[in-house]
Formats: sequence, structure tokens, C-alpha cells
Amino acid sequence: MIGRSNIIIILILFHFTCTLGAACRMGHHGTCPNETEAGWIVTHCNTTGDCNGKNSDCKGFETCSVEVFGNGSTVSRCRCSKGYNRTYTFYNYMYTAMADNYGSIGENIGAAARMMCAFALILVIFVPLYRFRERLVNGLHSRHLKHMLLASSLLCLVALTGLYRKQLNNMDIKSILFKDYRTLWKSMQHNSINCKGSERISRSCADDCIRLQNLLKDWPDGKPKAFVYYLIQAKRISILSQSLSSLDSNFNDVYHYPIVIFHENISDVNQNLIRLSSKSDIYFQAVKFEIPDFLPKNLTQLSCHWHIGYRHMCRFHSKLVYEQPITCGFEYAWRLDDDSIIKRPLKYDIFEYMRDNNLQYGYIAIIPDNRLCTVNLWENTRKYINDSSIAPKFFTEWRQYYVYYNNFEVSRMSLWLSDDYQKFIDYIDKLGGIYYYRWGDAPIKSIAVSLFVRKNETHNFLDVGYQHKKLNHP
Repeated sequence: MIGRSNIIIILILFHFTCTLGAACRMGHHGTCPNETEAGWIVTHCNTTGDCNGKNSDCKGFETCSVEVFGNGSTVSRCRCSKGYNRTYTFYNYMYTAMADNYGSIGENIGAAARMMCAFALILVIFVPLYRFRERLVNGLHSRHLKHMLLASSLLCLVALTGLYRKQLNNMDIKSILFKDYRTLWKSMQHNSINCKGSERISRSCADDCIRLQNLLKDWPDGKPKAFVYYLIQAKRISILSQSLSSLDSNFNDVYHYPIVIFHENISDVNQNLIRLSSKSDIYFQAVKFEIPDFLPKNLTQLSCHWHIGYRHMCRFHSKLVYEQPITCGFEYAWRLDDDSIIKRPLKYDIFEYMRDNNLQYGYIAIIPDNRLCTVNLWENTRKYINDSSIAPKFFTEWRQYYVYYNNFEVSRMSLWLSDDYQKFIDYIDKLGGIYYYRWGDAPIKSIAVSLFVRKNETHNFLDVGYQHKKLNHP
């Protein structure tokens, strides 16, 4: 049997392992891979928004905004520059992971676990085991001290569970057993480090997100990493089933791309019903819609009066969708609406066509927009062009108040994750026009394409049979 003294020694060694990350700062040095991959990166900082401060976990970034947790720690959105020096601690991540997964109770458990781990580390540092083992064992016969060690062990275990519980499926056993701490941490943080986007910050991958990320690891060679996506409401599930059926029979039964469905409150029962209505592999990602913090919650709509949910949708399609963790690692996305119908079989892989022809943006039609819903949008775009001194690709040729009919939209993800688009969409977003004037995602993204994409990198899919509301594409 294992003696009581050995159990105590094991407990302390466990604490030493548990607190390695708290005692030692692990650094990551590197550069942004290239311009198209440069963009938002999220770091947990020790200062209130100062990513370059002396106590910061992140160096060489330009801070954009800060989210403050209830526990007082902060998360800063930082833009990746040409070179960066990023460090982070297990100490901070354990704390915020607990808050993310278990709310305020998790904050308290995380804080207690950190204090207990620190206490155990002090014991290890100041009581060398190899010389004072007997004295240590005798000194730990106090009932209260043993209970404290046991409690801290349990708290550390719970905290680790909070950090790892949604991440373990993303790591193989070899990484856990044989790789060093830095490699292990990089594997765990795949979504937040390698994927850009302000909203990825502290949201861990949900179950479907993990499944899809694992699918990407075994993606067939030569096949474009692409997905089809919808944003739906619970009341429109029956409409969605018709769209999925047309997509399956006319495209996906042959090419087998994953379908991601973003939703706000679709129940598990309805998710299963949707899966049963399609032959495709379907993945769900919950999203939460709210007016951004930089705008008043009771703002007055100034033009183009539509319900607030529609405005949330416009912001999602123009900005938030590219910040969702489930989209990490993909090269192409095909957006459809729940009432989009593919009318006849596609004779080719639409994503391969985009890749092989070096295309950035594919569309089905160009239509006039409602001018009441673009008040000041075009004028503010011209101001942005002048202030930022960018050279638009074909904006001056684009007919004002016309837009890509983007409920059918095939695009390269690097376009929306690029530094150029991230700066532009942040500028547009902060103006508040999406909520005040109902600026739609169609005019915003149409303008962006004309600013940042060469005309010969866009393509009109004239051969695709497509129906949506009044549009009946031949």
C-alpha cells in the first residue's frame, strides 16, 4: 500500500505540476504569416487595454478595445503587426476559462484554486523534498493543513477541467504525453491563436465546433477547405428544410461539404429534426445578438425602419460570422439564406472553380438597393478612402446604390480576414449606421469587394439555377 507520507508527497508534486504555468511565463515569438492572414488576434492582458504595458501578456499589437470580466481581468483585441512577441500564463487562462465555463461560481473557484496552487508552490520552493522529507511529513500531520492540501488539489482539478473540458478532443494523446508545455498549449489554443476575430476571444469551441475542427485535420488532399452556411430562426425551420434538400440533391450529394447553421435559440430537438431533413453533415453554432457596447441600447432608428433583429443579421453577415470559432481554418465559404433554392444540378465543384481560377468573390446577380437604407454609407466610404489613402480596385467604376445579391455568395475567407477589410468594417461598424440607418450587409460587402478585390477576381455564376424570393435566376 502507498503510505500516508508518500500520498502527501504525491499531492505536493501534483501541486508543483499544476502551478508550473503560474510560475513560468511561456512565450511565443513570430511574425504574421502574410498580409492576408494578418488580422485580429485576441490576448488576455493584465492591463486595462494596454497591450504594450510592462505587465501585459502581449507585445507589439495595436489595441482596439477591451472586455472586462467580472473578476477584474481584461481581454484586449489586438491587431497582428509585422512582428510580435506574445507571452501568456496558465495563471490567467485558468481563471478566465473557469469564468467562461461556469460563470460567477467558476470565477470564485478559479480564484480559490489559484491561491491554493500558489500556496502549494510556496511549500515546494521553501521546503526542499529531497533534504527535509521527514520534517515535511511530520509537519503535515495537522488535520487542517492536510484538509487544505486536499481541498486545493480538488480545486486545481476542477479548474483544469474548466480549461480543458472543451479542448481535449482537439489534442491527440501523443501531444499530451510527449510534447512540451508550449506545444501542448499551442494545440489547446488552436482556435484563439491561429484564427482571427474579435468575438473569438473567450468563447471556447462547442461540441459541433470541435467535431468540425477535427474533420479539418483529416481533410482530403486537394479538396478546398470550404463550408456552406446559413443563419436561421427557429420559426423558419420548415423553410430551411426545402433549401437543404435542394442543396443536397443539386450539389452536396456529390461534393460533400459541411454545412454550418448559425442560430440564436434552436433547441436540441429542432437541431435533430434539421439533421434528419438533410443528407449532409450539419454543424450548429449558437450566436448571441445584441446592440454593440459603443451604441446606446435604446437608440432611435433614423431611416429605413426595420425590426432590430434584421439589423443584427446585417451586422452578423458583414462582420461577426468571420469571428466565429467554428469557421477557423476554412478557405472558402458559401452563404445561402434559409429560403435559397438551388434549382438544378451543378456539374462542377463550385469551390474548386473558385480556387482554380484564383477568384475571391462569386455572386449570382447585381441589383439596385433601397437608398433609404444606405443613408450616408457611400459618403462615409469616400471619406474613409481619402483618410486612409487606399487605392480602390474598382470602386470608382461601381454604380452607386447597386449591390451584389449576396444571399448567394461564395467567397474566399482571407478576403474578410484581411487587414484591409478588418479596418474598413471596424470603421463602418463604429459609425453605427447598421443600426441607425439599417445599412445592409449587401451594400457594405459590395463596397468592400470593389475596394479590395480586382474585378477579374470576381465571378458571376450565370450557369447556376437559383431562386430566392422574386429572383428566379435561369
